[in-house]
Formats: sequence, structure tokens, C-alpha cells
Amino acid sequence: MRRTQLTLLEGKDNSWYLGDKPFRGVVYRGTESGRGPNRAEPAFFTNEINYANKYGSVWEYTLNLKKSLVIDAQEHEMGGDVEELSYDKNWLRRIKREGYDGMTIIDGKVTNYVAFNHTSFRLKKKDAHPSYYADEDD
Repeated sequence: MRRTQLTLLEGKDNSWYLGDKPFRGVVYRGTESGRGPNRAEPAFFTNEINYANKYGSVWEYTLNLKKSLVIDAQEHEMGGDVEELSYDKNWLRRIKREGYDGMTIIDGKVTNYVAFNHTSFRLKKKDAHPSYYADEDD
């Protein structure tokens, strides 16, 4: 491991850092808007269809991360909010410079993914699982 990888958050405990590895597989994303991810922002996905369902109807994607920063959310001081780091433009610029194209966040039984580049994912199926919020307005 290179020193720069371990000091992405200077002065912090690095027990959250689990290394880096590629990821290729099927993931899910909930959407209430009926649109895919905003191209101007990182895209968020999960391996757990019921977790995605909390955010609207579930779309299925194929995700291909060549070098993903793997984080244990339960060890990180930000906990389950560690995905929010991807909105910090300075942090994102630094991590991209290290060659990372995404993040894998392990949070108990749920694993979440953040793709920094929109060429890293492709829509496989819309409405893969209808939202349980769909009838809420009735």
C-alpha cells in the first residue's frame, strides 16, 4: 500500500481502509424521478435490491470499476455517510489522481458502490423491482 492511499484523510485512523480492488457485477439503484444518474455527479448503487427500493423503483445496472477504494463503513468515523466524501471536489480530485474510478463501501450486509465515471456502468433493466412507495399517494 502506498502512503498516499492511507492518508486520504490526513490525521485520521485508517482502520477503515481495506485496500483497492476491481469490481464487476450487477448492482441496483432506486429512482423516484424515473431518470438515471445525473452525469454531473457521482452515481450511487447497492448490491441489495431492498435497500435500493427505499429510494424508489429499482433499476438494475452492470457496474465495472477497475480500481475501487474499498472502505469499511463501520470502521470509518463517518459511518454509513462515507459516500458523501464523493461530493467533496478536492477529495474526489485527489482520489482520481491515485487512479481510483469508484468506491466500494461495506456496511454490514449491504455493500454500496460509487462510480466516479459514467462510463463505468450501463443500464440493464428499468423497473427491475417496483417500488413499495408506488402506491403511497393513493
